[in-house]
Amino acid sequence: MLNVALGKDDEELVRKQLETGHYADAADVVRAGLRLLEDESVLERWIEEELPARYEAYLKDPSRAIPAEEVHARFEAMRISNAKKAE
Repeated sequence: MLNVALGKDDEELVRKQLETGHYADAADVVRAGLRLLEDESVLERWIEEELPARYEAYLKDPSRAIPAEEVHARFEAMRISNAKKAE
């Protein structure tokens, strides 16, 4: 098991997160933070590696692009579907 010492500012941040009721204990807050770091790393890798390749593919064949309106409609449909599931 890993023990970590936090500074006063970090302790206060953990305390505030616990007060929201979203986390059972300090370990849950730390795990959530670690997941965010992992998500950020995945996003950075996608931006650096995948995005340029997709842009090059678009330049070679613009007809494969999806219009912004269609993308928006898809996201709106997903949002509505997720909201219904959450009810």
